[in-house]
Formats: sequence, structure tokens, C-alpha cells
Amino acid sequence: MKGLLKTFLSTFIAGVVLIIVVKLIGYVPPNPRFFNVVDRITFTHFFENRIYDNWLMFAFLFAMILTVLDMASDKDKNK
Repeated sequence: MKGLLKTFLSTFIAGVVLIIVVKLIGYVPPNPRFFNVVDRITFTHFFENRIYDNWLMFAFLFAMILTVLDMASDKDKNK
């Protein structure tokens, strides 16, 4: 369980740092079509531009998916 938390936090923190760096340099990332789905479940409003909040939610979902995949690979190794 500790390894899964480490996987989630390291992936999510890397995504958040990347988003903050992009914000600080003033670049507005594109808003791809699949963000129309992410926009509906985005519950954060940390930035004045909603695109950054969508990217933050995408980083969270990406970290969750990687954690689940890591958990599945750990179960396969233990069998």
C-alpha cells in the first residue's frame, strides 16, 4: 500500500509541478477535445484560466490510472 501511495504522489506531484512551470512562463496549453469530458468533472478552481484546472484534473486522473496499473502489475508479480 505504501508503494501505491508513493506511485500516486510522485506522478501527481510531477504533473502539478509541470503545470505550475507552464503557468509561470506564461504559456497557455491547448484545450483538446477530450477535455470537454474532463471539464465536467473538474472541481478545482485554483487558476483564473479554466484550462489549467482541466490540466490539473487530467494530471490527477493520469496519476490514478498509473497507480491502478502499478497495483495490477504488483498482483501479477506476487502470483
